[in-house]
Amino acid sequence: MADPQTTTRVVNPGAFGETELAERIALFAVVNRHPRASKVLDGLVAPASAAARKLVAQALVWPSSKRQARATLEFGPRADQHDRLARLMGEAAPVLRLAMYAQMTPQQQVRFANLANQEFRQLPGRNAFAARLVREATR
Repeated sequence: MADPQTTTRVVNPGAFGETELAERIALFAVVNRHPRASKVLDGLVAPASAAARKLVAQALVWPSSKRQARATLEFGPRADQHDRLARLMGEAAPVLRLAMYAQMTPQQQVRFANLANQEFRQLPGRNAFAARLVREATR
């Protein structure tokens, strides 16, 4: 449940077990590149702290794309995803815009209704690139 005055998602600590909440705290610290991510976990109870430290050790060696994907899965999409998509679409070449539009979710496509029903040539490489650009803009 989000506070209507902010874009911050409120997490009820009772909704997660000790280990799950500790892992979310650890992931948050790693994703935000906290310089002492493992030190953040010092105040947790022993079993939860061990699980969180294990996740920190794993996450520190993950590639950036995996860290971003896991953060999106755990914490939801970026609050500014629509603004980032609009900037990206404004900078892209017309053919790439159509390819990116085809890779967006219906909720994202609504913002770019002028691109609906326009034909473009399907190229696997360009489509994969467009999909990656859309994913990166929303993470």
